[in-house]
Amino acid sequence: MSTTVRKTTTTGSGGKTETTTTETVTDNGGGSVRSKTVVTSQTKTWGGSGGAAAPGAKIGSVFDREEPARPRKAAHQIDRQLAEKKKEMDRLKAAGRSNSMKAAKSAFIQKLEGDAPKTGGKPKRLIDVLSGTNLKRSFSTPARPGASRVPNASAVKDMLLRWCRSKTSAYDHVEITNFSSSWNDGMAFCALIHHFFPDAFDYDSLDPKNKGHNFKLAFDTAEQKADVPQLLDVEDMVRMKCPDWKCVFTYLQCAYRQLHELDK
Repeated sequence: MSTTVRKTTTTGSGGKTETTTTETVTDNGGGSVRSKTVVTSQTKTWGGSGGAAAPGAKIGSVFDREEPARPRKAAHQIDRQLAEKKKEMDRLKAAGRSNSMKAAKSAFIQKLEGDAPKTGGKPKRLIDVLSGTNLKRSFSTPARPGASRVPNASAVKDMLLRWCRSKTSAYDHVEITNFSSSWNDGMAFCALIHHFFPDAFDYDSLDPKNKGHNFKLAFDTAEQKADVPQLLDVEDMVRMKCPDWKCVFTYLQCAYRQLHELDK
Protein backbone atom coordinates (compact mmCIF):
# COMPACT_ATOMS: atom_id res chain seq x y z
CA MET A 1 0.00 0.00 0.00
CA SER A 2 1.32 3.44 -0.88
CA THR A 3 0.05 6.86 0.10
CA THR A 4 0.57 10.09 -1.84
CA VAL A 5 -0.33 13.57 -0.55
CA ARG A 6 -0.75 16.35 -3.12
CA LYS A 7 -1.52 20.06 -2.78
CA THR A 8 -3.07 21.99 -5.63
CA THR A 9 -3.73 25.72 -5.89
CA THR A 10 -6.47 27.23 -8.04
CA THR A 11 -6.58 30.98 -8.66
CA GLY A 12 -9.84 32.70 -9.53
CA SER A 13 -11.20 36.27 -9.73
CA GLY A 14 -12.09 36.31 -6.06
CA GLY A 15 -8.81 34.85 -4.73
CA LYS A 16 -7.11 31.47 -4.62
CA THR A 17 -8.13 28.05 -3.32
CA GLU A 18 -5.58 25.59 -1.92
CA THR A 19 -6.72 21.95 -1.84
CA THR A 20 -4.90 19.07 -0.10
CA THR A 21 -5.74 15.53 -1.33
CA THR A 22 -4.54 12.15 -0.06
CA GLU A 23 -4.38 9.24 -2.56
CA THR A 24 -4.03 5.70 -1.20
CA VAL A 25 -3.08 2.83 -3.57
CA THR A 26 -3.55 -0.76 -2.32
CA ASP A 27 -2.14 -3.88 -4.11
CA ASN A 28 -4.10 -7.00 -3.15
CA GLY A 29 -1.37 -9.30 -4.52
CA GLY A 30 -3.57 -10.88 -7.12
CA GLY A 31 -2.82 -8.23 -9.66
CA SER A 32 -5.71 -5.99 -8.69
CA VAL A 33 -5.04 -2.45 -7.54
CA ARG A 34 -7.46 -0.31 -5.58
CA SER A 35 -7.04 3.46 -5.44
CA LYS A 36 -8.81 5.87 -3.09
CA THR A 37 -8.49 9.67 -3.17
CA VAL A 38 -9.74 11.81 -0.25
CA VAL A 39 -9.83 15.60 -0.06
CA THR A 40 -8.54 16.23 3.44
CA SER A 41 -8.69 20.02 3.52
CA GLN A 42 -9.52 23.03 1.41
CA THR A 43 -8.49 26.63 2.14
CA LYS A 44 -9.74 29.78 0.41
CA THR A 45 -7.68 32.94 0.44
CA TRP A 46 -9.15 36.18 -0.85
CA GLY A 47 -7.22 38.97 -2.50
CA GLY A 48 -5.39 41.54 -0.37
CA SER A 49 -1.97 42.09 1.09
CA GLY A 50 -2.83 40.34 4.34
CA GLY A 51 -4.53 37.39 2.69
CA ALA A 52 -7.64 37.94 4.77
CA ALA A 53 -10.58 35.66 4.23
CA ALA A 54 -13.85 37.01 2.89
CA PRO A 55 -16.34 38.00 5.61
CA GLY A 56 -18.74 35.20 6.48
CA ALA A 57 -16.62 32.45 4.78
CA LYS A 58 -15.86 29.19 6.63
CA ILE A 59 -12.15 28.42 6.20
CA GLY A 60 -10.38 25.04 6.30
CA SER A 61 -13.39 22.87 5.47
CA VAL A 62 -14.74 21.14 2.42
CA PHE A 63 -18.00 22.84 3.17
CA ASP A 64 -16.59 26.31 2.38
CA ARG A 65 -19.28 28.72 1.38
CA GLU A 66 -20.09 32.38 1.73
CA GLU A 67 -22.90 33.42 4.05
CA PRO A 68 -25.55 35.33 2.10
CA ALA A 69 -25.56 39.04 2.93
CA ARG A 70 -28.62 40.21 4.78
CA PRO A 71 -30.66 42.81 2.90
CA ARG A 72 -30.30 46.30 4.35
CA LYS A 73 -33.12 48.77 4.62
CA ALA A 74 -32.80 51.88 2.55
CA ALA A 75 -32.22 55.14 4.41
CA HIS A 76 -35.54 56.61 3.29
CA GLN A 77 -37.39 53.57 4.68
CA ILE A 78 -35.75 54.01 8.07
CA ASP A 79 -36.53 57.74 8.08
CA ARG A 80 -40.15 57.03 7.21
CA GLN A 81 -40.49 54.48 10.01
CA LEU A 82 -38.93 56.85 12.53
CA ALA A 83 -41.26 59.66 11.41
CA GLU A 84 -44.29 57.37 11.77
CA LYS A 85 -43.20 56.32 15.27
CA LYS A 86 -42.67 59.96 16.30
CA LYS A 87 -46.09 60.91 14.91
CA GLU A 88 -47.72 58.10 16.87
CA MET A 89 -45.92 59.12 20.08
CA ASP A 90 -47.03 62.74 19.62
CA ARG A 91 -50.61 61.58 19.07
CA LEU A 92 -50.54 59.48 22.25
CA LYS A 93 -49.08 62.37 24.26
CA ALA A 94 -51.72 64.78 22.94
CA ALA A 95 -54.48 62.29 23.75
CA GLY A 96 -53.06 61.88 27.25
CA ARG A 97 -53.01 65.65 27.84
CA SER A 98 -56.56 66.02 26.56
CA ASN A 99 -57.81 63.17 28.74
CA SER A 100 -56.05 64.55 31.82
CA MET A 101 -57.58 67.99 31.24
CA LYS A 102 -61.05 66.49 30.85
CA ALA A 103 -60.55 64.41 33.98
CA ALA A 104 -59.42 67.49 35.94
CA LYS A 105 -62.42 69.45 34.68
CA SER A 106 -64.82 66.67 35.64
CA ALA A 107 -63.22 66.25 39.07
CA PHE A 108 -63.44 69.98 39.71
CA ILE A 109 -67.14 70.12 38.83
CA GLN A 110 -67.85 67.05 40.95
CA LYS A 111 -66.00 68.65 43.85
CA LEU A 112 -68.07 71.81 43.57
CA GLU A 113 -71.28 69.83 43.50
CA GLY A 114 -70.10 67.45 46.23
CA ASP A 115 -69.08 70.21 48.63
CA ALA A 116 -72.37 72.06 48.25
CA PRO A 117 -75.09 71.48 50.86
CA LYS A 118 -77.87 69.17 49.76
CA THR A 119 -81.40 70.38 49.16
CA GLY A 120 -84.18 67.94 49.86
CA GLY A 121 -81.69 65.06 50.07
CA LYS A 122 -80.34 65.78 46.58
CA PRO A 123 -76.99 67.44 45.77
CA LYS A 124 -77.15 70.82 44.10
CA ARG A 125 -76.38 71.21 40.41
CA LEU A 126 -73.27 73.14 39.41
CA ILE A 127 -75.30 76.12 38.27
CA ASP A 128 -77.00 76.20 41.69
CA VAL A 129 -73.62 76.04 43.42
CA LEU A 130 -72.33 78.94 41.35
CA SER A 131 -75.48 80.90 42.03
CA GLY A 132 -74.74 80.77 45.72
CA THR A 133 -71.20 82.17 45.49
CA ASN A 134 -70.11 85.65 46.44
CA LEU A 135 -70.47 86.99 42.90
CA LYS A 136 -73.31 89.12 44.19
CA ARG A 137 -70.94 91.06 46.45
CA SER A 138 -69.41 92.93 43.51
CA PHE A 139 -72.77 93.89 42.01
CA SER A 140 -74.93 94.21 45.07
CA THR A 141 -78.05 96.28 44.70
CA PRO A 142 -80.57 97.21 47.38
CA ALA A 143 -82.89 94.27 47.79
CA ARG A 144 -86.62 94.77 47.78
CA PRO A 145 -88.39 93.74 50.95
CA GLY A 146 -89.04 90.03 50.80
CA ALA A 147 -86.87 89.52 47.71
CA SER A 148 -84.54 86.52 47.60
CA ARG A 149 -80.91 87.32 48.40
CA VAL A 150 -79.59 84.54 46.10
CA PRO A 151 -79.63 85.50 42.39
CA ASN A 152 -80.90 82.99 39.86
CA ALA A 153 -78.73 81.43 37.15
CA SER A 154 -79.48 84.15 34.62
CA ALA A 155 -78.56 86.89 37.09
CA VAL A 156 -75.29 85.15 37.97
CA LYS A 157 -74.28 84.93 34.31
CA ASP A 158 -75.16 88.58 33.77
CA MET A 159 -73.15 89.67 36.82
CA LEU A 160 -70.08 87.66 35.76
CA LEU A 161 -70.32 88.98 32.21
CA ARG A 162 -70.45 92.58 33.45
CA TRP A 163 -67.48 91.94 35.74
CA CYS A 164 -65.44 90.63 32.80
CA ARG A 165 -66.40 93.62 30.66
CA SER A 166 -65.45 96.05 33.41
CA LYS A 167 -61.92 94.58 33.58
CA THR A 168 -61.29 94.42 29.82
CA SER A 169 -63.07 97.48 28.40
CA ALA A 170 -59.78 99.37 27.82
CA TYR A 171 -58.20 96.58 25.76
CA ASP A 172 -58.07 96.32 21.96
CA HIS A 173 -59.48 93.25 20.15
CA VAL A 174 -61.86 92.51 23.02
CA GLU A 175 -65.64 92.83 22.93
CA ILE A 176 -67.37 90.64 25.49
CA THR A 177 -71.06 89.99 24.83
CA ASN A 178 -71.35 86.29 25.71
CA PHE A 179 -69.49 83.29 27.12
CA SER A 180 -68.78 81.66 23.76
CA SER A 181 -67.69 83.50 20.59
CA SER A 182 -66.38 86.52 22.55
CA TRP A 183 -63.63 84.27 23.94
CA ASN A 184 -62.73 82.25 20.82
CA ASP A 185 -59.34 83.84 20.01
CA GLY A 186 -57.88 84.02 23.53
CA MET A 187 -57.59 87.82 23.56
CA ALA A 188 -60.36 88.29 26.15
CA PHE A 189 -58.69 85.79 28.48
CA CYS A 190 -55.34 87.55 28.05
CA ALA A 191 -56.90 90.97 28.67
CA LEU A 192 -58.62 89.76 31.84
CA ILE A 193 -55.42 88.26 33.25
CA HIS A 194 -53.31 91.22 32.10
CA HIS A 195 -55.60 93.61 34.00
CA PHE A 196 -54.54 91.98 37.27
CA PHE A 197 -50.93 91.15 36.28
CA PRO A 198 -49.79 93.84 33.81
CA ASP A 199 -46.11 92.89 34.18
CA ALA A 200 -46.66 89.22 33.32
CA PHE A 201 -46.59 89.75 29.53
CA ASP A 202 -46.86 92.38 26.80
CA TYR A 203 -50.50 92.48 25.74
CA ASP A 204 -49.89 94.87 22.81
CA SER A 205 -47.64 92.27 21.13
CA LEU A 206 -50.41 89.66 20.94
CA ASP A 207 -52.09 88.74 17.67
CA PRO A 208 -55.76 87.60 17.59
CA LYS A 209 -54.83 85.19 14.77
CA ASN A 210 -52.37 83.35 17.01
CA LYS A 211 -55.11 81.69 19.03
CA GLY A 212 -53.11 78.79 20.44
CA HIS A 213 -50.44 81.08 21.86
CA ASN A 214 -53.04 83.41 23.38
CA PHE A 215 -54.94 80.64 25.14
CA LYS A 216 -51.79 79.00 26.50
CA LEU A 217 -50.38 82.33 27.69
CA ALA A 218 -53.59 83.28 29.51
CA PHE A 219 -54.17 79.86 31.12
CA ASP A 220 -50.54 79.39 32.17
CA THR A 221 -50.28 82.90 33.63
CA ALA A 222 -53.59 82.55 35.50
CA GLU A 223 -52.44 79.27 37.00
CA GLN A 224 -48.97 80.54 37.95
CA LYS A 225 -50.01 83.94 39.28
CA ALA A 226 -53.46 83.28 40.76
CA ASP A 227 -53.69 79.50 41.09
CA VAL A 228 -56.60 79.30 38.63
CA PRO A 229 -56.98 75.66 37.54
CA GLN A 230 -56.62 74.98 33.80
CA LEU A 231 -60.10 73.62 33.18
CA LEU A 232 -60.05 74.50 29.47
CA ASP A 233 -58.00 72.59 26.92
CA VAL A 234 -56.00 74.77 24.50
CA GLU A 235 -56.43 72.42 21.53
CA ASP A 236 -60.20 72.24 22.06
CA MET A 237 -60.47 76.02 22.30
CA VAL A 238 -58.45 76.53 19.11
CA ARG A 239 -60.53 74.01 17.19
CA MET A 240 -63.94 75.47 18.12
CA LYS A 241 -65.21 78.69 16.54
CA CYS A 242 -67.80 78.96 19.31
CA PRO A 243 -66.54 77.34 22.53
CA ASP A 244 -68.98 75.66 24.89
CA TRP A 245 -70.33 78.54 26.98
CA LYS A 246 -70.77 76.30 30.04
CA CYS A 247 -67.06 75.42 30.05
CA VAL A 248 -66.03 79.06 29.58
CA PHE A 249 -68.50 80.18 32.26
CA THR A 250 -67.12 77.61 34.74
CA TYR A 251 -63.53 78.66 34.08
CA LEU A 252 -64.36 82.36 34.48
CA GLN A 253 -66.17 81.59 37.73
CA CYS A 254 -62.96 79.99 39.03
CA ALA A 255 -60.93 82.97 37.80
CA TYR A 256 -63.33 85.34 39.53
CA ARG A 257 -62.94 83.53 42.82
CA GLN A 258 -59.16 83.93 42.65
CA LEU A 259 -58.95 87.41 41.15
CA HIS A 260 -61.73 89.56 42.60
CA GLU A 261 -59.95 89.87 45.96
CA LEU A 262 -57.07 91.65 44.16
CA ASP A 263 -59.34 94.60 43.40
CA LYS A 264 -59.82 95.33 47.08
